[in-house]
Amino acid sequence: MIRRMPAWIVTFSCLMGLVITIASYDRMSTHAAPPASVATRLDMTKDEQIAFFKKKVEPVLRDHCYECHSADSKELKGNLRLDTREGLRKGAANGPAVVPGDPDASFLIRSIRYTEDDYKMPPRGKLDDEILQDLESWIKSGAEDGRP
Repeated sequence: MIRRMPAWIVTFSCLMGLVITIASYDRMSTHAAPPASVATRLDMTKDEQIAFFKKKVEPVLRDHCYECHSADSKELKGNLRLDTREGLRKGAANGPAVVPGDPDASFLIRSIRYTEDDYKMPPRGKLDDEILQDLESWIKSGAEDGRP
């Protein structure tokens, strides 16, 4: 003798299955890869670093830094040039703007994190976290930029 289950139990069971499936999917998606724009590989080749620089880093420097820190600046601020490889490595009075492999030692990163008391760059407002992550990853991977 086979007994039929009441309709509400069948409906409840189906809904619970759906809830469990959605919860499992949600849990998996929180561990998904970061956005494609964020460099997460520390083993980028020199060519990959240069391509990443041209696509993600140089536009940020051009849009947010070159106005005050390039050869075309009306007044070069802090004697810091970010429009050349040498300028990034040399830095200014506060040390090198970029120390390849070490974002924490790179003054550029410390200033855009807004952790430096006297230097919060850019002065018009903090950059998005994704941009900061891109710059940090680029520096960690070696900070190649292909410029003279």
